[in-house]
Amino acid sequence: MLEKKLFTHLLKTTILGLMLGLFGCGNKTTNTKYNITNRNNNLPLVVATNSVICDLTKQVAGDTINLICLIPPGINPINYKPIPEDIQAIKNANLVLYHGYNFEPGLIKTIKEIKNSKLKIAVAQTSDINTIKIRKNRKQIIEPHVWHNPNNTIKMVKIINSSLVKLAPKNKNIYNKNTKAVIQEISQINSWIKVRLASIPAKNRKLITTNSAMIYYFKAYDIPYSVNLDNVKNMEKLAINGLGEPGTKTETYQKMIRANTRVIVESLGGTYLRFYPTNSQK
Repeated sequence: MLEKKLFTHLLKTTILGLMLGLFGCGNKTTNTKYNITNRNNNLPLVVATNSVICDLTKQVAGDTINLICLIPPGINPINYKPIPEDIQAIKNANLVLYHGYNFEPGLIKTIKEIKNSKLKIAVAQTSDINTIKIRKNRKQIIEPHVWHNPNNTIKMVKIINSSLVKLAPKNKNIYNKNTKAVIQEISQINSWIKVRLASIPAKNRKLITTNSAMIYYFKAYDIPYSVNLDNVKNMEKLAINGLGEPGTKTETYQKMIRANTRVIVESLGGTYLRFYPTNSQK
């Protein structure tokens, strides 16, 4: 059984029968950069706003860039407030990669206020994703947690790749090779998830969720769900707002979505079998 303590930035969800919960990170807003690569003055500087984009950028770029990641694990991007060091990093960056869909409102405001000719790419928002609208505070908004559908993440990886190629065309072959490997593994994980979820007994395949953060996952795999805030029991934890701390079972995108799937499958009475990538570098 997956350890219940995956990490702190979570939201609540319950599952009918064997109920499942997600916990959010609340209003934690500590501002600390969590990843700065060893600086090489001969390499371009790339700033990534959140942990998912940071990880995917690392996987595509390798050691061809200096990478600064602004929002550390455990911090809800929606609550994150930029500090002076963030502003300076964004000003100095040759490329800024952020999520979009108002997922990091504080940083997005800062990025748009800085007027320079450097590349600034809203990775998710420019990825041609079939988004889902939800109602929040009496308004229709786009639910931003698009990466919980692996097909959306593949589109994000392609945007990161094309952005890096624009930044450093000489590394095009490296980026294309790494992108191919990342997409291959995510595609394999997507197929694996379908098989694991299919092992859940039909009577258990109904989720009752207290919020919309996992809606892209539910829809991607045709898992029925409804919203209900009552009778929250038998909580398990899922990673929803980003990745976990380095060294944890959710430290990369691939590990995170596999870990979430394990929690869901085992909590609903399905059969969990470990994922083994084929011909993948990750």
